[in-house]
Amino acid sequence: ASEKIIPPYYIYLKTAYHLSQEARSGIKEFTLTPEFQHELFDFQQTAVKIAARHLRNEKRGGAMIGDVVGLGKTITACAIAKIYETTYASSTLIICPANLQEMWRKYANKYDLKVDIMSMSKPIDVDNARYYRLIIIDESHNLRNGGNGKRYANIKQLIEHQDSNVLLLTATPYNKDFSDLANQLKLFISEDQDLGIRPEAYIRELGGERQFLQKHSEVFIRSIKAFEQSHCIEDWNELMKLFLVRR
Repeated sequence: ASEKIIPPYYIYLKTAYHLSQEARSGIKEFTLTPEFQHELFDFQQTAVKIAARHLRNEKRGGAMIGDVVGLGKTITACAIAKIYETTYASSTLIICPANLQEMWRKYANKYDLKVDIMSMSKPIDVDNARYYRLIIIDESHNLRNGGNGKRYANIKQLIEHQDSNVLLLTATPYNKDFSDLANQLKLFISEDQDLGIRPEAYIRELGGERQFLQKHSEVFIRSIKAFEQSHCIEDWNELMKLFLVRR
């Protein structure tokens, strides 16, 4: 507070500084191995560090790289797998459509990654599977329908059983409905998990928090289940800021 008038530009800079705090922390926190420092463009290196930061956040446990086709989601994911490999001495599981397995094998060989590569359609023996600290799901929009699908339930069970971090890769995060996003996020987020934010636009539309609780008495207001009640794009934009890296 001051008698001096603060220029709007300074307020803009301060707001940008606070909104970018997590991204800046990720950029300082993680160091890429030399091969990726040489091969990745600056915007890809930044994506690696921000996504790694999202993954490390205990309240989230997952991230989504939603770059459009051609911006290098695969090599970005390889760099993140390498960070996990060198930091935690752990293996990564890559789940992808069957036709992409050979491509992933080539990347794994090129960067000497300790990964297992599995077709999305192949059943996983959850109880006897080796431990993976990181699970990468390529073309994750194939799981957007969620529901009672066997492959969705199988993958979700493995993630829950191992408490793995999850990296989703998709150029088309959602098709027609916000439930597409919710189902992908629910692979690693429980329905009642405290996300730290609420669907504010929808709450305002209803007339306030009391009205929301009256209409959705069984729903925790800061959960993904609460966001599933909202049709407001503003709410989904705010939610995806916690998980999505997209250029």
